[in-house]
Amino acid sequence: MKLIEKQNFKERIIATIGFLYLFFLMRRGGDTKYIFSIILMGTSLFFIYKNKGQKILENKWLYISGMAYFILLTKSFSSNKIIPDRIDAYLGMGLYSVIFLLLCINIKVKEKYHNYFIPLISFFSLGSLYRGVQDIYINFSKLSDYRISGRTYTTIYAGEIGIYFFIGLISLFMYKKWYLKLVYIFYIGITLILIYFTKSRNAMLMIPITIGIVLIIKYGKKGLIYFSLILALAFGLVKYSNNINGLKRLSTLSSLNKIKKDARYTIFKEGLKQGLEKPLTGVGFKEYSKNNLLETESEKVPSFHNIYIETFATQGILNLIAYMAFIGCILIKLLKKYFKDRDIGTIIYIAVLIYMLLYGISEPIFYFGKVYQLLFTILTIGILKNNK
Repeated sequence: MKLIEKQNFKERIIATIGFLYLFFLMRRGGDTKYIFSIILMGTSLFFIYKNKGQKILENKWLYISGMAYFILLTKSFSSNKIIPDRIDAYLGMGLYSVIFLLLCINIKVKEKYHNYFIPLISFFSLGSLYRGVQDIYINFSKLSDYRISGRTYTTIYAGEIGIYFFIGLISLFMYKKWYLKLVYIFYIGITLILIYFTKSRNAMLMIPITIGIVLIIKYGKKGLIYFSLILALAFGLVKYSNNINGLKRLSTLSSLNKIKKDARYTIFKEGLKQGLEKPLTGVGFKEYSKNNLLETESEKVPSFHNIYIETFATQGILNLIAYMAFIGCILIKLLKKYFKDRDIGTIIYIAVLIYMLLYGISEPIFYFGKVYQLLFTILTIGILKNNK
């Protein structure tokens, strides 16, 4: 009896730490989330010792690719002048994301606790949704030209809201009770309104493409038909977006000539050019910051606006290969889990990962702090579910 009580006490302690971590992670700003992140990583060492590294052996390719990327990232970081901006980026890209996932997937979580993770993230996200609604209200008179940002940066905010959209969309089909479905219909509606008023071309394109890919995963050949319809709809939105105020920015992607005139096209070309000049080491870890901007033909920018080009240009080809291998291992693991059990809940983690990988084509998401940490927290939860 005492052994059972002791075990239950340990489970409640870990559940409480996890709850507090999610709470502080979902808040805007503050460093408390890092403290609880480190506590969780420390706790995971106990489980690694107790299980004699069983999960590490079961996920050896995940660990090999993840550690290879982290070592190469550390080498790239340490080879350049160490300044606060680079330290923050390094910790966010390495410790609080990659290492967090590799350690915390060893934690044993009972199903009764695991089932609370997604509802908790949905609930804690209401603060971010509220800031967006408040932004709309305050700037209502100038919404035709104004892009909401939820008290952060528009591109970061749009990426974050996109994550909540997929959590809401799949939860709508996952939960059977009518009142939960009603709540998530309302939740999805708010996220779509917020994305519309961010006027983010990236989010507006990558959300339907992600939905199409998820439909292929779920329905196979029939999903290809759905994907084709969604692509046709997306193409129509881009082609005639100039007639809809909130979608006007999409019109810059309506033809090849317009795409070539877009600033990102020039930035991408410059990134590939600089990467090819130094393919092994890149030009330097997070070389371009607010004080040392990259000068292109059109403007000065702090990054290459693409996680793949940014990694190649600033860290080198080996880092890019290791990063893609690590992310690929996570995606394969989640896909295997889904095809084995056909659990719709697993689709949440797959959809969020695919969306952020696509979103990264136009944004350096590993510099997004909270959003990148949230992504890896969700992926960790997905693998923990896989480990049950």
